[in-house]
Amino acid sequence: MIGIADLRRVRWLFFDVGNTLVSEDAAIEVRLRQTVDCFERHCRRCSIEDGRRALQEASVEFAPRRITAAIAKLTDDPDLRRSIEAESRYPKELESPYDGAEQTLRT
Repeated sequence: MIGIADLRRVRWLFFDVGNTLVSEDAAIEVRLRQTVDCFERHCRRCSIEDGRRALQEASVEFAPRRITAAIAKLTDDPDLRRSIEAESRYPKELESPYDGAEQTLRT
């Protein structure tokens, strides 16, 4: 356990922001729906459940770019993968801090 005296010596404290202090749920959901829509526009079948499953698998694998890994799980076509990635964007404006995040940082 860290005591108060130990905390006084701390010079830096790093936080993982995404899904720790900031909820990315709404942004991920919108991008996932955009991705499914892109598949449909390219006459390919991909359900929202398929997309969620691919994202979950990419998460379990600690893929550095989850959406890229998820799209790769959904199609072997490299041109289609690039196209879908270009057409679906991550709407960062939909991120929101979790309740208590600001107080946690202040503390």
